[in-house]
Amino acid sequence: MELHKHDLSARRWNAELCHHLCTEHRNKFDEWWNPDRFDWENASWVLAKYCHEHFDKWWNGEKFDWKKSWALTEFCYMHLSKWWNPDKFNWQDASWTLAKFCYMHFNVWWNTKLFNWNASWALAQYCHKFFNTWWNADKFEWDDSWTLAEYCSDYFGKWWDPDKFDWKDSSGVLAKHCAKYFDIWWNPDKFNWEDENAFSALVSCCADYTDIWFYDYLKRFRLTKAVIHITDFNTLKLRCALED
Repeated sequence: MELHKHDLSARRWNAELCHHLCTEHRNKFDEWWNPDRFDWENASWVLAKYCHEHFDKWWNGEKFDWKKSWALTEFCYMHLSKWWNPDKFNWQDASWTLAKFCYMHFNVWWNTKLFNWNASWALAQYCHKFFNTWWNADKFEWDDSWTLAEYCSDYFGKWWDPDKFDWKDSSGVLAKHCAKYFDIWWNPDKFNWEDENAFSALVSCCADYTDIWFYDYLKRFRLTKAVIHITDFNTLKLRCALED
């Protein structure tokens, strides 16, 4: 519907109309924008998503619905210096979006006390360059320790803890991304041998240490003879056979 066909005379626009204006008529923003009639409570996130190019015209930190902070981090990260307010930001639900979309402004928003550490995986994945600033072994969510192995391998010596690491679900990631630290982390009693992907990663990425882990494999499964069948050089599938 063309802009002039909308009834914009209402004292307060409903969320549906606000959404339509932002999505369909953002190129005519100046013609319809009215901060007093806009439904800030239910549609301010739509402004952030679709009208970020007009940010300076509509931004109002008092009216914006801060429960939808994620919309600012995802779509208005380029304007962070203008909207950032640590006291109003929804740390509980949107901490991870800061790490993902505003990592370039890390030194502006980082707050170890306010950050929701349940989202610490996002720090490892997107803010690994600032590892030395945010790392806290007591606050990190170790159920997501695979992110440390995959994205923070350069800091292995600082975060590695065999008692906290998630061996059950992350053994394969450890073998794949931290192979050069094999001598430090290898533990045949904790490695998840039952995980086919983990075993495959051990074979393909830790080949330089085969004499160590393969011997442990034989002992663990009480094998007296091993036969290696390379059916696919890229995956290096390894099979073992019992000797009578």
